[in-house]
Amino acid sequence: MNLDLKVLIRKMNEDDYETMAKWLSTEEVLEFYGDVNSPFDLVKVKEKYGPRIAGEVPVIPYIVELGDTPIGYMQKYSLSEEKKVGFGYFTHDQVYGVDQFIGVPSLFDKGIGTKMVRQLLVIFLIIRMQMLLFWTLRYQMLEQLNVMRNADFQK
Repeated sequence: MNLDLKVLIRKMNEDDYETMAKWLSTEEVLEFYGDVNSPFDLVKVKEKYGPRIAGEVPVIPYIVELGDTPIGYMQKYSLSEEKKVGFGYFTHDQVYGVDQFIGVPSLFDKGIGTKMVRQLLVIFLIIRMQMLLFWTLRYQMLEQLNVMRNADFQK
């Protein structure tokens, strides 16, 4: 597999169940993510990840691809207030947890995990910048409307 290919992250969907079952029944993967003595079959994968895909639980699942090939999993979730305090944050801070694993053992120790985290951070930053731009433009439009009202501007 060409390691120079770009790491892509997309939301997990139902078509990914079989891939996840394969990964989560691999001893090398389960040593880092899960329990070696409790591999996942397709039923167990659907039970755990189906509600995440459907948005029924506050964990967002992602599949990581190298080129067009699925190679790993990531998930994002908001930390509980208790965990925020435990890590030294304020309860009103927006803090996320991220978990990940590489599902293809031949890709372990190749720097892929670092690429995965960097790519997810880029996605988060782009979303944040878009939100900031939206609110900045909205604020500017409201300010302009107030200026026009104060100047007795009529339609």
